[in-house]
Amino acid sequence: MKIQGQYLSIPDPDNVWLYDQGWYVGTINRSPIYWGQSSINLYTPKRGPTTRANNGGINVVVENDTVVDKKQGNNVAIPKNGYIIHLYGTELRYADWFQKGYQIEYNDIYSVQQGNASIWKQGVIEGGLSAGPRLITNGKITVNPGAENYTIPKITEYSMARSALGLTKDNKLLMVTVNSAKIEDLATIMQKLGAYNAMNIDGGASSGLYYKGKLLTSPGRDLSNALLVIRK
Repeated sequence: MKIQGQYLSIPDPDNVWLYDQGWYVGTINRSPIYWGQSSINLYTPKRGPTTRANNGGINVVVENDTVVDKKQGNNVAIPKNGYIIHLYGTELRYADWFQKGYQIEYNDIYSVQQGNASIWKQGVIEGGLSAGPRLITNGKITVNPGAENYTIPKITEYSMARSALGLTKDNKLLMVTVNSAKIEDLATIMQKLGAYNAMNIDGGASSGLYYKGKLLTSPGRDLSNALLVIRK
Protein backbone atom coordinates (compact mmCIF):
# COMPACT_ATOMS: atom_id res chain seq x y z
CA MET A 1 0.00 0.00 0.00
CA LYS A 2 1.07 3.59 -0.39
CA ILE A 3 0.30 6.39 2.08
CA GLN A 4 1.51 9.95 1.61
CA GLY A 5 4.34 8.82 -0.65
CA GLN A 6 5.57 5.82 1.37
CA TYR A 7 5.13 2.30 0.09
CA LEU A 8 3.96 -0.32 2.55
CA SER A 9 4.72 -3.97 1.83
CA ILE A 10 4.84 -3.85 -1.96
CA PRO A 11 7.92 -4.13 -4.18
CA ASP A 12 9.69 -1.20 -5.80
CA PRO A 13 10.34 -1.13 -9.56
CA ASP A 14 13.49 -3.21 -9.02
CA ASN A 15 11.39 -5.93 -7.38
CA VAL A 16 12.90 -5.31 -3.94
CA TRP A 17 10.52 -5.57 -1.00
CA LEU A 18 10.05 -2.58 1.25
CA TYR A 19 8.90 -3.14 4.81
CA ASP A 20 9.39 0.45 5.95
CA GLN A 21 6.20 0.32 7.98
CA GLY A 22 6.12 -3.41 8.70
CA TRP A 23 2.51 -4.45 8.03
CA TYR A 24 0.32 -5.92 5.33
CA VAL A 25 -3.33 -6.68 4.68
CA GLY A 26 -4.28 -10.12 5.96
CA THR A 27 -7.40 -10.78 3.88
CA ILE A 28 -9.59 -9.14 1.26
CA ASN A 29 -13.36 -9.43 1.69
CA ARG A 30 -13.10 -12.19 4.28
CA SER A 31 -14.52 -12.49 7.77
CA PRO A 32 -11.93 -11.54 10.44
CA ILE A 33 -12.45 -14.91 12.15
CA TYR A 34 -10.30 -16.48 9.44
CA TRP A 35 -7.21 -14.49 10.44
CA GLY A 36 -6.91 -14.97 14.20
CA GLN A 37 -7.47 -12.37 16.89
CA SER A 38 -5.41 -9.58 15.31
CA SER A 39 -5.44 -8.53 11.69
CA ILE A 40 -5.81 -5.84 9.05
CA ASN A 41 -8.55 -6.64 6.54
CA LEU A 42 -9.61 -4.90 3.35
CA TYR A 43 -13.28 -4.67 2.33
CA THR A 44 -14.27 -3.57 -1.17
CA PRO A 45 -17.77 -3.11 -2.65
CA LYS A 46 -17.61 -6.74 -3.82
CA ARG A 47 -18.15 -7.67 -0.16
CA GLY A 48 -21.59 -6.03 -0.29
CA PRO A 49 -22.99 -2.85 1.24
CA THR A 50 -21.31 -3.37 4.63
CA THR A 51 -18.19 -5.02 6.06
CA ARG A 52 -20.18 -7.60 8.08
CA ALA A 53 -17.32 -7.48 10.59
CA ASN A 54 -18.63 -7.67 14.13
CA ASN A 55 -15.47 -7.77 16.20
CA GLY A 56 -15.12 -4.08 16.96
CA GLY A 57 -11.92 -2.39 15.92
CA ILE A 58 -11.36 0.69 13.79
CA ASN A 59 -12.54 1.12 10.22
CA VAL A 60 -10.59 3.45 7.94
CA VAL A 61 -12.97 4.73 5.25
CA VAL A 62 -11.29 5.42 1.89
CA GLU A 63 -13.09 7.15 -0.98
CA ASN A 64 -11.48 8.10 -4.28
CA ASP A 65 -8.07 7.13 -2.82
CA THR A 66 -8.47 9.54 0.10
CA VAL A 67 -9.01 8.75 3.78
CA VAL A 68 -12.33 10.44 4.61
CA ASP A 69 -13.12 9.01 8.04
CA LYS A 70 -12.18 6.59 10.82
CA LYS A 71 -15.04 4.80 12.54
CA GLN A 72 -15.22 2.50 15.51
CA GLY A 73 -17.83 -0.21 15.61
CA ASN A 74 -19.30 -3.07 13.60
CA ASN A 75 -20.79 -3.65 10.17
CA VAL A 76 -19.62 -0.38 8.64
CA ALA A 77 -20.91 0.78 5.25
CA ILE A 78 -18.45 0.28 2.36
CA PRO A 79 -18.28 3.27 -0.01
CA LYS A 80 -19.12 2.44 -3.63
CA ASN A 81 -16.10 4.41 -4.83
CA GLY A 82 -13.63 3.12 -2.26
CA TYR A 83 -13.05 0.55 0.45
CA ILE A 84 -12.64 -0.04 4.18
CA ILE A 85 -9.39 -0.88 5.96
CA HIS A 86 -10.42 -2.71 9.12
CA LEU A 87 -7.93 -2.92 12.00
CA TYR A 88 -8.45 -4.88 15.19
CA GLY A 89 -6.57 -6.59 18.00
CA THR A 90 -2.88 -5.70 18.18
CA GLU A 91 -3.09 -4.12 14.71
CA LEU A 92 -4.91 -1.12 16.18
CA ARG A 93 -1.38 0.22 16.76
CA TYR A 94 -1.41 1.33 13.11
CA ALA A 95 -4.58 3.40 13.37
CA ASP A 96 -2.70 6.69 13.71
CA TRP A 97 -1.05 6.17 10.33
CA PHE A 98 -4.38 6.81 8.61
CA GLN A 99 -5.37 10.44 9.00
CA LYS A 100 -8.25 12.21 7.33
CA GLY A 101 -7.16 13.70 4.01
CA TYR A 102 -4.27 11.27 3.46
CA GLN A 103 -3.91 10.00 -0.10
CA ILE A 104 -3.80 6.21 -0.20
CA GLU A 105 -3.74 3.47 -2.80
CA TYR A 106 -3.39 -0.30 -2.88
CA ASN A 107 -2.12 -2.72 -5.49
CA ASP A 108 -1.60 -6.44 -5.32
CA ILE A 109 2.03 -7.56 -5.46
CA TYR A 110 1.79 -9.78 -8.53
CA SER A 111 0.16 -7.13 -10.68
CA VAL A 112 2.73 -4.52 -9.69
CA GLN A 113 5.52 -6.91 -10.65
CA GLN A 114 3.85 -7.56 -14.01
CA GLY A 115 3.31 -3.87 -14.71
CA ASN A 116 -0.47 -4.10 -14.42
CA ALA A 117 -1.30 -2.62 -11.04
CA SER A 118 -4.99 -2.11 -11.81
CA ILE A 119 -5.88 -5.73 -12.68
CA TRP A 120 -7.84 -6.34 -9.46
CA LYS A 121 -9.73 -3.08 -9.74
CA GLN A 122 -10.70 -3.94 -13.31
CA GLY A 123 -12.62 -6.95 -12.06
CA VAL A 124 -10.62 -9.29 -14.33
CA ILE A 125 -9.92 -11.68 -11.43
CA GLU A 126 -12.86 -12.99 -9.39
CA GLY A 127 -10.67 -15.03 -7.05
CA GLY A 128 -7.05 -15.94 -6.57
CA LEU A 129 -4.80 -18.30 -4.63
CA SER A 130 -1.70 -16.81 -3.08
CA ALA A 131 1.16 -19.30 -3.21
CA GLY A 132 4.89 -19.71 -3.52
CA PRO A 133 7.71 -20.09 -4.00
CA ARG A 134 7.75 -21.60 -7.46
CA LEU A 135 9.22 -25.09 -7.53
CA ILE A 136 9.49 -26.11 -11.20
CA THR A 137 9.45 -24.12 -14.42
CA ASN A 138 9.10 -25.92 -17.75
CA GLY A 139 10.41 -29.17 -16.34
CA LYS A 140 13.41 -27.73 -14.48
CA ILE A 141 13.76 -27.23 -10.74
CA THR A 142 13.88 -23.46 -10.25
CA VAL A 143 13.07 -23.15 -6.54
CA ASN A 144 14.74 -20.04 -5.11
CA PRO A 145 12.89 -18.64 -2.09
CA GLY A 146 15.30 -15.72 -1.65
CA ALA A 147 14.72 -14.50 -5.19
CA GLU A 148 10.99 -14.35 -4.45
CA ASN A 149 11.57 -12.46 -1.20
CA TYR A 150 10.79 -15.38 1.12
CA THR A 151 12.89 -15.01 4.25
CA ILE A 152 10.93 -16.86 6.96
CA PRO A 153 12.57 -20.08 8.22
CA LYS A 154 9.54 -22.28 7.57
CA ILE A 155 10.12 -21.65 3.87
CA THR A 156 13.89 -21.32 3.73
CA GLU A 157 15.07 -23.86 6.31
CA TYR A 158 12.56 -26.11 8.05
CA SER A 159 11.56 -29.64 7.13
CA MET A 160 7.81 -29.77 7.65
CA ALA A 161 4.49 -30.84 6.20
CA ARG A 162 4.01 -29.23 2.81
CA SER A 163 1.50 -28.99 -0.03
CA ALA A 164 2.08 -28.35 -3.71
CA LEU A 165 0.23 -27.97 -6.98
CA GLY A 166 1.66 -29.03 -10.32
CA LEU A 167 0.79 -29.43 -13.97
CA THR A 168 2.28 -32.14 -16.16
CA LYS A 169 3.35 -31.35 -19.69
CA ASP A 170 0.05 -32.77 -20.95
CA ASN A 171 -1.83 -30.48 -18.54
CA LYS A 172 -2.83 -32.96 -15.84
CA LEU A 173 -3.23 -31.51 -12.35
CA LEU A 174 -1.14 -32.82 -9.45
CA MET A 175 -2.34 -32.08 -5.91
CA VAL A 176 0.34 -33.25 -3.49
CA THR A 177 1.03 -33.30 0.25
CA VAL A 178 4.11 -34.63 2.04
CA ASN A 179 4.59 -35.30 5.75
CA SER A 180 7.99 -33.66 6.07
CA ALA A 181 10.26 -32.00 3.53
CA LYS A 182 12.41 -28.96 2.95
CA ILE A 183 11.31 -26.75 0.12
CA GLU A 184 14.10 -28.08 -2.13
CA ASP A 185 12.99 -31.65 -1.37
CA LEU A 186 9.44 -30.75 -2.37
CA ALA A 187 10.67 -29.49 -5.73
CA THR A 188 12.48 -32.78 -6.34
CA ILE A 189 9.37 -34.77 -5.38
CA MET A 190 7.18 -32.79 -7.76
CA GLN A 191 9.66 -33.25 -10.59
CA LYS A 192 9.74 -37.02 -9.99
CA LEU A 193 5.94 -37.08 -10.05
CA GLY A 194 6.06 -35.61 -13.54
CA ALA A 195 5.30 -31.96 -12.88
CA TYR A 196 6.30 -29.66 -15.74
CA ASN A 197 5.37 -26.59 -13.69
CA ALA A 198 4.78 -26.60 -9.93
CA MET A 199 4.15 -24.25 -7.03
CA ASN A 200 4.45 -24.61 -3.26
CA ILE A 201 1.29 -23.72 -1.37
CA ASP A 202 0.59 -23.30 2.34
CA GLY A 203 2.10 -26.03 4.50
CA GLY A 204 2.48 -26.96 8.14
CA ALA A 205 -0.83 -27.34 9.96
CA SER A 206 -2.59 -26.11 6.80
CA SER A 207 -1.59 -29.18 4.76
CA GLY A 208 -4.57 -31.41 4.10
CA LEU A 209 -5.68 -33.69 1.27
CA TYR A 210 -9.21 -35.08 0.96
CA TYR A 211 -10.23 -37.64 -1.64
CA LYS A 212 -13.32 -39.80 -2.11
CA GLY A 213 -14.78 -39.18 1.30
CA LYS A 214 -11.64 -39.50 3.39
CA LEU A 215 -8.66 -37.48 4.50
CA LEU A 216 -5.45 -38.80 3.01
CA THR A 217 -3.54 -36.09 4.89
CA SER A 218 -5.16 -34.64 8.01
CA PRO A 219 -4.53 -30.92 8.64
CA GLY A 220 -3.40 -29.79 12.05
CA ARG A 221 -6.16 -27.19 12.38
CA ASP A 222 -9.54 -26.20 10.99
CA LEU A 223 -9.08 -24.82 7.46
CA SER A 224 -10.80 -21.66 6.34
CA ASN A 225 -10.46 -22.37 2.63
CA ALA A 226 -9.58 -25.14 0.20
CA LEU A 227 -8.98 -25.73 -3.48
CA LEU A 228 -11.72 -28.06 -4.75
CA VAL A 229 -11.81 -30.19 -7.90
CA ILE A 230 -15.33 -31.47 -8.52
CA ARG A 231 -16.38 -33.94 -11.22
CA LYS A 232 -19.43 -32.77 -13.18
